[in-house]
Amino acid sequence: MEKHDERPLRVPAAIYSRVSTEEQKTGDNIDVHVRALNALMLEQGNYLWDTKLGIYKDEAYSGAILARPELDRLRDDAKLGRYQIVYFLHPDRIARFNHYIGLVINELRELGIRFVFKNTPVGDDPQGDLMLNIYGSFAEYERAVISDRFRAGKRHKAQHKKLIVGGVAPYGIRYIKKDKEGRQDGYYELVPDEALVVKKMFELIDARDFTARKLTRWLNEHNVPTRKGGKWTPSTVYEILHRTEYIGMAYYNKRESVLPKQEKPLQGYRRRLRTAQRLRPRDQWIPIPVPQCKIIPEGTFQRVQEKLERNRIFSNRNTKHEYLVKQLLRCQCGYAWQADHYAGYTYYRCPNRSGNVYPYDGKCSIKSIPAKKLDSLVWNALTTIVLRPGFITQSVEKFKESCSGNSTIEKDIQLENKCVTQREQEKKRIWDAYKAGVISLRRYQEEDTKITATIQNHQRNVRELSAQKVNGLPAEFVQNSFEALRLHLQRNLKLLEHDFPTRQKLVRSFVREGLVSERNITFRCRIPCGAQATSSLTPPASRISRNFPEDASGILPIASVRHHPPKR
Repeated sequence: MEKHDERPLRVPAAIYSRVSTEEQKTGDNIDVHVRALNALMLEQGNYLWDTKLGIYKDEAYSGAILARPELDRLRDDAKLGRYQIVYFLHPDRIARFNHYIGLVINELRELGIRFVFKNTPVGDDPQGDLMLNIYGSFAEYERAVISDRFRAGKRHKAQHKKLIVGGVAPYGIRYIKKDKEGRQDGYYELVPDEALVVKKMFELIDARDFTARKLTRWLNEHNVPTRKGGKWTPSTVYEILHRTEYIGMAYYNKRESVLPKQEKPLQGYRRRLRTAQRLRPRDQWIPIPVPQCKIIPEGTFQRVQEKLERNRIFSNRNTKHEYLVKQLLRCQCGYAWQADHYAGYTYYRCPNRSGNVYPYDGKCSIKSIPAKKLDSLVWNALTTIVLRPGFITQSVEKFKESCSGNSTIEKDIQLENKCVTQREQEKKRIWDAYKAGVISLRRYQEEDTKITATIQNHQRNVRELSAQKVNGLPAEFVQNSFEALRLHLQRNLKLLEHDFPTRQKLVRSFVREGLVSERNITFRCRIPCGAQATSSLTPPASRISRNFPEDASGILPIASVRHHPPKR
């Protein structure tokens, strides 16, 4: 009788493994998985269909995404018949969702390809399908647990230990990782060369009134190096100018990852689904002091933020038509009026009219106003008031009255600053008590967090009180600077009528807001003084000398200007 070889037939095989970013942080190494699967394959007497191409590794890819480069290659090679069996460590290596796992497994079954899970034996029968569904459900649950665990751990470190966790350090700052022995936690430190660039960027915005786009061009023209060696872009500049680390305060939990509203054409594989970000509510931000990174004064930082916001509001990049009071009108229903164009007509309108989309409720009944008529009325009213000789003395008297309340505000500011000093001394005493072993680390962290919050509250009060103060410019200087501006307008009024950009800047420097109601529009105005009065108002055809101090940026409240909107 002829004897048959009872050894199993050797077949070509493939090995697939995946680890996500979170799993890499826990030390879950993909090469360890591959070695374990390779040992199992050799134990069963099989071989890789190709020593290099037969191993499929998706590293740092979320299990919530099925479109992964190596998994797609595995499925394509299966259709080409390059292997007859594939090895996985566990069903959750395929995906973290049950329906994704079932899709890949059913596809392999239809092609006649066997599959083996090293840590979870699953048979090719109804009982095996049941077990596969159970394992898939556990994979979904485990994914949620892992995400929650990492989130809770980071939040605890940021909230209680005030440590930097996650994120990318901004330009000018580098992150020093925690040492292997665990003796020192990770922290930020300045990069001297890049820090000088950051200071220059804030200086150009604050002192020379650069816009973010103009600053971007300046950086590229002067060959200022970026962190990665490429070209500067407006988005990168905006990001730098908004980072609070430069004033000594970082924040955790400031943004959350969300699904993008508009899918962009994919240039490759995505490693995660939530590729867009949005700001969380301010009360959810967790402050982390980084005093070693403070290179910009808080006053400078706040002025830059205000200028960037004003530039964003008044940007003309997306406007093809001329609107004199664009972004200055606010409706009685609370919404800002929009400048619009339709069928050859330009007009201003409230977005809260019927037929508009969320979040508007369509309850406003005020009709739209033709832009040319309203612009003409505003310009005529403004020039009539400004050029009125008796207006100066009356306005200066009101300015003197408003300055009389500064003494009370100054006393409140001094009191708040005194409280800040007392809390800082208390914070030092708590630190001394901890070093002496009088209190525990946990007690020190709790007390330090409370004191820090109190200090920030007092500092916020100081900023709010300072904003209420009227700039104490001498009344004589205010009167002289406005008189010079009035004479300048008289000489150049005809030129301004044909120079729309300069005329628009003039209106914006005077008008703070126009409140639209059913019967009239009330314009709240101010008078620019000093350098503010001439720096942006001088028409190109007739430059005048700037004889005012650079720091003279006071504003002078004046009576409101009223007129009836034209009927459409």
